[in-house]
Amino acid sequence: MALQLELELVEKTSSQILFKLVVGNDESHKVLIPRPEIIGLEFTDAKGVHAEWYTRLLVSARWSGVALEPLERKPILFLVRPTVVPCPNDNDYSDYYRWSVELRPGPYAVKYVLTVNKDYFDGDSHYRLEDVQKAAVNMPAKVWTGKAESNVVNFEFKPPDPANAR
Repeated sequence: MALQLELELVEKTSSQILFKLVVGNDESHKVLIPRPEIIGLEFTDAKGVHAEWYTRLLVSARWSGVALEPLERKPILFLVRPTVVPCPNDNDYSDYYRWSVELRPGPYAVKYVLTVNKDYFDGDSHYRLEDVQKAAVNMPAKVWTGKAESNVVNFEFKPPDPANAR
C-alpha cells in the first residue's frame, strides 16, 4: 500500500525546531496507521550518526491511529526540543516537554520514518499489530504495513548562546 510522507521545516530557533509532516494515502481505499510520533524524526549529522532521543516521562496512554480516506492528506506538527535547551518547568503534556533530541552544532539531514510490520509495538499503549488490525475491522479500513520515508530536510543547528540563557 502506498503511503506518502512529506516533511517540511516550518521554523527554527536555537531552542525549538518546528516540522510539519503531511501523511497521504495514495490508495483507493481507507487505511489505518499509527499516529506518527515525534521520535520517528531521524536526525543524521554530517558523519552519518543518528541523534539520540531522550524522554522525561514514561507514559501509559490509549493507542492513537490515523484513518486516511483515499487520496486524503493530513498534516501533523512536531515541535522539537534540543537536549541543550532546558525543559519547561510545567508539564503541559506536549512532545516538547516529554522528548528531547541530542543535537550538536552543525548540519543535519532530517527525515521521517514510519514502520509497521509484524514486530510493531507502541510503548505507550502496548498495542501490537494484531490490536491495530482489530481496530481497523471496526472502521472498516485496511491496516497500512510497510516502511515509508519522507523526503530529507537539511538544516544547521546552532545551540542557544549561554550568555543569553538567563
